[in-house]
Parts: sequence; C-alpha cells; structure tokens
Amino acid sequence: MGTLAALALALSVYAVAAMLAQLDAVSARIALGRWEDERRLPGDAPVEAWIARLARGARVLPLDVTLALDRARLLEWRAWQGFATEGPTSASAATALGAAREGYRRALALAPTSGLVWSHRASVEARVAGGGAAARRALEQARRLAPHEPGVVARVAWVSAALDRRSSR
Repeated sequence: MGTLAALALALSVYAVAAMLAQLDAVSARIALGRWEDERRLPGDAPVEAWIARLARGARVLPLDVTLALDRARLLEWRAWQGFATEGPTSASAATALGAAREGYRRALALAPTSGLVWSHRASVEARVAGGGAAARRALEQARRLAPHEPGVVARVAWVSAALDRRSSR
C-alpha cells in the first residue's frame, strides 16, 4: 500500500505542476491571440516574461507541442520587434530570429506532421538570408499536411508571395 500511495502522490504532484504550467502560459497565449487578431505588438518586457513562462511550462511538459510552438512564435515576435525598432541589420533581432528557427525545429521534432508548425517555420526561413530553399521545402510540407486549414493556407500564400517577390528582383 505504501508504494501505491507514493505513486498516487507523485502523480498528483505532477498533475498540479502540469496544470500550473498550462495556467502560466495563458497570458502568453492571450497576447498571441491579440497579435493575430489586431497585429498589435506590446513592449519588450511582456514578451520576455511570456517567453520565460512558456520555457518553464516546457520544462514541466517537455512533450507539449503547443508550448513549444507558442514559445517559437514569441521568439519570432521578439525578432520582428528588434528589426522594427533597430533596423534590418540588428544583431539582437538576428539572434532572436535564430532562436525562433530553433524553436520551430523543436516544435517539429514534437509534431512532424503539423502543417501549422511547418507553415510557421517557412515564414521564418523565408526571412533568413539564404533560407529560400528551406522555406520552400517547409511550405511544401505545410501544403501537403494541411491543405484545407485556413491559417496554414493563408500563411503559405503569404510566404509564397514574399518568396516570389524576392526571386523576381
């Protein structure tokens, strides 16, 4: 009975930790929703706090693809803030973009059949110098895996248009 009670206690503690990790990520998800709906970017401080919350959640729930994807999206957001405020040659923004790429790689390791994750990765790859071929491969994966998902279709169209504009120059 002692082993069973210890197991039940350990599972209870894990369940509470998992619930707290998800609750901790809620404010970041609300901000991401506003970004998608209103295209409003908050200041740097909240973004850093949200990234940290999602990282804590990922430590508790390392196989949660949603936490990994949301963290990568916030890292990407941080990169765009840097480019917008510091200019196209911003070293800190380029570092953040590299972190976003790595975040999407992590999310793809957890969910290699997610068209949504592939479409987000394509978006970042399209902005990296020399990333056109990687972006096109990611777009093809997104198209193949989620051909009727509206968010994926819209992102694929947008990234494809950006790549086409770049190649026609």
